Amino acid sequence: MKILPTSVIVLAIFAGAACSRQSDHTTTAEGAKTGEVTPPENANLTAADMGGAVEELTDNYGPGFTGRRLIDGLMTPTWKLDAPKSAGEMQAMLYPQEMVFSFFEREPAEIEAVEIVLPNPATLAPKDIEIWVSMDSPTGNFVKVESETLDAEPGVQELSFSSVEARYVKLRILSSASPEGLEIAEVRVIENDGFGYTPLFTRAPLVK
Repeated sequence: MKILPTSVIVLAIFAGAACSRQSDHTTTAEGAKTGEVTPPENANLTAADMGGAVEELTDNYGPGFTGRRLIDGLMTPTWKLDAPKSAGEMQAMLYPQEMVFSFFEREPAEIEAVEIVLPNPATLAPKDIEIWVSMDSPTGNFVKVESETLDAEPGVQELSFSSVEARYVKLRILSSASPEGLEIAEVRVIENDGFGYTPLFTRAPLVK
């Protein structure tokens, strides 16, 4: 295999970066001329930088101290829940554990999937889970739309279902791969990108 000199590689990197910046500038300029912004495909509505929020976590008022880690877009630090201890001995984890998410300013949106991102290693991965949705409240009138058993493997695991309108999405965890606790890197709620639906990005221009 032929190895290129370091100077050639560096020049190629700078050239690529320049082309990328030029392309971005052109796209921005075209958008400014037309006054239109293209909605992202398969938008993650719970992303913190899209205005998503963690409304409730089991045994917490609101998202708790670390709840935002579920939607911050970072793989570390993860959201982690350790099994309780009594007299120095580990007790059984209490289930179900529930987390409720909402979108920008609690606006409704059509969703078609939920992605659970597991860390590496995934020894404390959730196992049996359910997805529930509500149009009314973060605490009531939920309807189950999907259930599945996850593999204890790092990476993205997707639960797809028929498109449904929701203001609130509840992830209900019924068990985990280990009795020692529960750990999740990210939870993503994926918006419907089907024909005839107007994305939240378009309906609410203040969404990033």
